[in-house]
Amino acid sequence: MSEELVVATTPVARVRILAFNRPAKRNALSQKLITIFLEHLQEASRDNGM
Repeated sequence: MSEELVVATTPVARVRILAFNRPAKRNALSQKLITIFLEHLQEASRDNGM
């Protein structure tokens, strides 16, 4: 799949926005989407600027 399932914006003022990108499935959670989302959360938790 070439599209990103989770889109992360650049952190601004200690805020990072994560958006699901599965409009055809109405952003229903899949195992792959959950895994990618958790990876983004772990990355944010390691970021000292957050």
